[in-house]
Amino acid sequence: CAYFKYGLQIDSLKSTTWLSYGVACEQCKDIKSAISAYKRCIQIDPENIRALNNLGVIYALDGRFVDATYALKDLVKQCATSWKMWQNLVLVSERAKLYKDTITAMLCMHPLHHAPIDLNMLYNLTQAVKNNVKDAEGTPTQCYYKGLGNVYRDVIEDCRNSTAFWHLYLTYLKSSYRGPPDPKDMETAVEGQLYAMKLDGQY
Repeated sequence: CAYFKYGLQIDSLKSTTWLSYGVACEQCKDIKSAISAYKRCIQIDPENIRALNNLGVIYALDGRFVDATYALKDLVKQCATSWKMWQNLVLVSERAKLYKDTITAMLCMHPLHHAPIDLNMLYNLTQAVKNNVKDAEGTPTQCYYKGLGNVYRDVIEDCRNSTAFWHLYLTYLKSSYRGPPDPKDMETAVEGQLYAMKLDGQY
């Protein structure tokens, strides 16, 4: 770390110098200095993908999930076609209770990577909306009912054989504070659950 501090005295205007210093600080377990170095790197070069990623990761490892979310949101602006980056944003923003960002990231990730959805994540989001808790920004989560519905409809084809998915979808449909769900959505969910149960031999 001392070597890189000397280098900064010589050339403190290069983003790569601050990036290297941040990596060195991480290796020395100097988290505070690493964060400062990555932030300085990003000030010089706002599109530095590695610095944005490292900053998001180090915030997450330090338990600062809100800060990690904001860093990764800046990162996906540069890596919008990377499903892995969107997945990282999904995981971190959910831990931060920034549910709007979680839902947005899920909708962006799915067209890029049709992997089975994390049902535990879907459960957590459904329970948050159902109970109308406030997110990290103080917004009641019923505001995200429509957005979460878009997530469910996006992944139906990938989850058609899962009874757990259909149970969650029915729970979601019944959780609106604004009146009964759309009958067509209820019909789709009930039929889907019966279909999945037949495949499991439960019906």
